[in-house]
Amino acid sequence: MCSKSIAKADLFGIRLWQSVLCSLIFIIYFAGTAFIIMLNSHWSASSYAGQRQMTLDSLREIIGYSGMTAFITAVLAVFLAIAGFIWIYNKPASDFYLSRPMDRKNIFFRIYFEGIEIYVFAYFLGLIFDYIIIASMGYLTGMLLAESLLAFVSNILFFVAVYSLSILALVLCANIIMGVMGIGCFLFGEIVIHLLRLAFISMYRPTYSDYKPVSDFALRFTPVFLELERFTYESFKSISRLISYQYRYDIALLVMIALFTTLAYLAFEKRHFDFSARSIVFPRIRTLVKICVSVLASVVFVLVILEILEAEYTGHEIPILIVTVLLVSVFTSMFMEALMSFNIRAAALRKTDIIIITAITMFLYLGTRMDIFGYNTYIPKASDVEYAAMYQYNDLDYYKNNSDIRALDYVEENMRITDIDAINELARSAVDNLKDKSIYYQGYMTFIKWHLKNGKDVYREYSIPYDVDPAKMDAVTGSLEFKSGYFPWYHDDNEMDPFSLSYVSLNGEADSKITSADFDEFIEAYKKDQEKFCYSYCLDNRTVGMVTVASNVEATAEEIEQDPEMAKKGKVINRSYTVYDGYDNTINYLQKINSWVSPDVTMDIIDNITYSINDGDYMDLDPAHYEDIIPLFNSNRYSLYEKTWHRYDVYTNWDEEETEDIAYFEIGLKDYMVTEYGETSKTLYLDVPVDELPFALR
Repeated sequence: MCSKSIAKADLFGIRLWQSVLCSLIFIIYFAGTAFIIMLNSHWSASSYAGQRQMTLDSLREIIGYSGMTAFITAVLAVFLAIAGFIWIYNKPASDFYLSRPMDRKNIFFRIYFEGIEIYVFAYFLGLIFDYIIIASMGYLTGMLLAESLLAFVSNILFFVAVYSLSILALVLCANIIMGVMGIGCFLFGEIVIHLLRLAFISMYRPTYSDYKPVSDFALRFTPVFLELERFTYESFKSISRLISYQYRYDIALLVMIALFTTLAYLAFEKRHFDFSARSIVFPRIRTLVKICVSVLASVVFVLVILEILEAEYTGHEIPILIVTVLLVSVFTSMFMEALMSFNIRAAALRKTDIIIITAITMFLYLGTRMDIFGYNTYIPKASDVEYAAMYQYNDLDYYKNNSDIRALDYVEENMRITDIDAINELARSAVDNLKDKSIYYQGYMTFIKWHLKNGKDVYREYSIPYDVDPAKMDAVTGSLEFKSGYFPWYHDDNEMDPFSLSYVSLNGEADSKITSADFDEFIEAYKKDQEKFCYSYCLDNRTVGMVTVASNVEATAEEIEQDPEMAKKGKVINRSYTVYDGYDNTINYLQKINSWVSPDVTMDIIDNITYSINDGDYMDLDPAHYEDIIPLFNSNRYSLYEKTWHRYDVYTNWDEEETEDIAYFEIGLKDYMVTEYGETSKTLYLDVPVDELPFALR
């Protein structure tokens, strides 16, 4: 009788205790944290000039788009789903519910909407308390109010998506233990699969590129994973920018809600309340779930075992992999059968399932490891490609002074190489190295994009070997298509207003005030020198410095919307120009405006020199040989770490593996010197084959 009265109150009355609990959680979270932030702001107001903005940012992290709010929302969604539908596992309660003069549809949706109403009421009540506290302290701005209301709508959608998926898991399962496990699998299964995918990629997909344009929307199939993607967003200062970013996630949540709610309702309609099932009510779904979970578990266990055995790196991992997959798959399948049937004797009864699980797991591993689909070796046919782009990660430093540019985005947008055969030759040289993983990564890590004629984009990352034929590299890097897509200044328009030019070399820096006419003269000289630029030229000529030009430019409409002050003051951008010792036109111009600083090492800046042979102990070099060392520093042949455009072991023209003895010099300077990227160093490094030194070390 008691259970019936409780069931009646839950079904036809207000679930009061659940409403009170949820309301208290949101009031404590919203109002409590706002009060603490306000209190801290009051104490710190005299200490920090920007305290108001810091306080507003802290409040936005609470009542705006917040990871903690999303976490609380997910927990409450699971809690209310279980509280609303736990009766389906209790025979007296289910008999009472189903005996009422209501069809299953009305029962399902009445309970379903009660849970949503409880959450919305509790969330809104917490916001009201929060607004009162924030407004009383004068911090309730229009932007804060708007973002909190937008977040309110998004969090409701996230709640309903998690809530619907949790109900679906509960209705499919036959007991509360399996129901909770099902909720965990549904909510976090995609994340686990994603992590396993990344593990497979790191182990067996050396050519995989995870680059995607900023505008791309990451498609996810479960609400928790989608919400994790949402919180990679930046802090937007305009409502329109915020909405333009968030609406895609809200649309995806609406699709999930429609799908999960429909499936949950259909499962509730078809569910048999005979309580004879042990784990999952529907036999076919039970088999499917068992296979999927068993394969997933087998993959995890095999990954762990192979990592422990270090089989990935032995070269004999295939036999170990086959045996491991067989044993783990069979054991996992038997364990899952025993778990789902609550009968250990039934572990080995379903032999067909064991064979299917083992076959799928084996296919996943061997198929990926042996690359049977040719992912790693795939290179698009030149006839299928409209254009390509290439970027070397070794050169990321070039973009340090170009703060308004994300290197790969710039290359992806602006580089249009049409000599596809030249690009494919470089890709093939990297693919040929795949046979020996021990040397594959000893090369130029290079990003390549092919834009196919059918509109699709193919992204790959290759390690192009250091001993690649320079002619092949020159065919790409020497082309205007490559240069215009690699160097940002090729696409700068005439709206720039240059006001300063700084030149940085090893021995110091020089700054000059310039006008647009001065800049035009500089860029004309640099363009003439840039015609020489290619891979071979970079190998044969040392970097002597870096020119950085600062310019005032007008802010874009989007930037002005985010920061209205930029409409008046505009913004400052920097452009950097690498100077090689053969760039005579550029050097002559720098000398003309008294901004040239010689890059050569001289005796007066050296404090001490130590050396090591073949990474042995370091010893002091006889000062009598200091003057013999200086010409080596100022030579193009040897590697000076602070002044290379490429990696030092490529910049040099000698083969380290074929050289018996190498002397590693460390040169201590009397003062900190400025390097080509504006950093400072008091030590220089030089590698020279011992038999090429002009004096004897031993």
